[in-house]
Amino acid sequence: MDAGAIFVLCIVYLLLAVISGFIGLNRKIGFGTAFGISIFFTPWVGVILAFLSPHIDEMKVEQSRKDLSNMNLKILIEIAKSSGVSDETITEIIKSIK
Repeated sequence: MDAGAIFVLCIVYLLLAVISGFIGLNRKIGFGTAFGISIFFTPWVGVILAFLSPHIDEMKVEQSRKDLSNMNLKILIEIAKSSGVSDETITEIIKSIK
């Protein structure tokens, strides 16, 4: 194989790694990690891992649900305490919810 063919293969490999990075751009894995994995292993591994990584919007929705659930739990605890419910009863209720 001559030097020109090796050069072309290296350029194609780098372009595939960059494409893998862009696939990971709006995902938890991110551009840099997807690109690095593509360079270190192969671009196909980087693409697969990028597609398996959760999308950032999905992560934000899940975090919002957790925050809302925690906020509701805090409000319920405050209501229970102000109503004179004992700490032991509140603890039992929280355990049964989770």
